[in-house]
Amino acid sequence: MSRTPDSMENDRHKFSTNDDEPIYLRNEIISAVTAFYKLLVRLYLPNDAIKYPPPNGWFWPADITFAPPKSPAVIDLMKHMPYLQRPAYWDSLQIYEKTEAVDYSSFNTAGPHDIDPDPSLTTLPSHALLIGYARGRNGHYVFVDTERGTFTLCDFQVGPREQTYLSEDLEDVENPVVRLDRFGDECTEHWREYATYTTSEFFEKLTREFTELELIPHPNGEVHFANGARSVSSGENRLRDIFVDHGWPAKKYRKEDCMNRVGEFDKSLGM
Repeated sequence: MSRTPDSMENDRHKFSTNDDEPIYLRNEIISAVTAFYKLLVRLYLPNDAIKYPPPNGWFWPADITFAPPKSPAVIDLMKHMPYLQRPAYWDSLQIYEKTEAVDYSSFNTAGPHDIDPDPSLTTLPSHALLIGYARGRNGHYVFVDTERGTFTLCDFQVGPREQTYLSEDLEDVENPVVRLDRFGDECTEHWREYATYTTSEFFEKLTREFTELELIPHPNGEVHFANGARSVSSGENRLRDIFVDHGWPAKKYRKEDCMNRVGEFDKSLGM
């Protein structure tokens, strides 16, 4: 299908003229997020979990503002992203290990809205957006950078141990965003030091980890690593067998039966 000049202009934001550098493509990100959410629906989310935006984007107050500010590219992405709705009977809605999904589909007031993480963890520039967060001390944060066209996965409790070729050194960042935390201490952009991927690399990684059951979903909406600290005592290997026994990842996979069995298994462990 042919594309109009306007659609191409809206979709293409280059970080560099170097062909080896990632490129920000809004529609590529939206398509990748949508495909990933569909995988999660096939694996464990309710069939109606995905909320799709209207053609012109989500309906927000016309005079909405954000503080810290967000760039036009970030706001445009937020307005056209699909989001997930958490069932009332779930404790969480996680899309990675202890990573809660965000939902920017609606704002009740014009703001200003602060949608950044606590500055004691990291500050963000206006061109970066939080799309997944850890509810407590443990878990991951996910950021998308609309200037570079990259995704960054952070476990602030562990630190930047697994860096990639796209990870940045804070000493090389020009004019990093500095904010004060609630104690008055200066905080900066630590998120840049963590594992960073192109859009395709990031969602290939997540797709593989869920497909191969390196990440295990539970009926309360939580997601854990299969080889995590709970594996020996709680039988994560047996949980993987439950998914395989119910047909995962083949088309014959029986989601409802599988998640019911996982729920029974969790109850047997007092979870």
